[in-house]
Amino acid sequence: FLKEIFKMKSKEQLAKQIKKYLKEYLIKDKHFNKLNDNDKLYVYSLYNRVLHIIYLQLKHPGILPILFVHHPETKKIIDKIFERISYHLPFVDDISVVVMQ
Repeated sequence: FLKEIFKMKSKEQLAKQIKKYLKEYLIKDKHFNKLNDNDKLYVYSLYNRVLHIIYLQLKHPGILPILFVHHPETKKIIDKIFERISYHLPFVDDISVVVMQ
């Protein structure tokens, strides 16, 4: 997936590829399919933003991206995810997650 992302030249291509990947991934996820429509939209949106942030961090090393979220619980979830994947993707430690209320 990441190899395909790096070949892209425009934001439109990137957005299209990420949406395609997320749909394919989430459709197969049994937990996602049990959610109500509002929760599905929230999860999809969150995954989409996280993948965009990770892409930017990979594409432009040295930048310090900030991911704004609305709920403290969302921040906790994302921080936990980043903590788990930081062994394989150490640059995620440079991504700041900030709660905006």
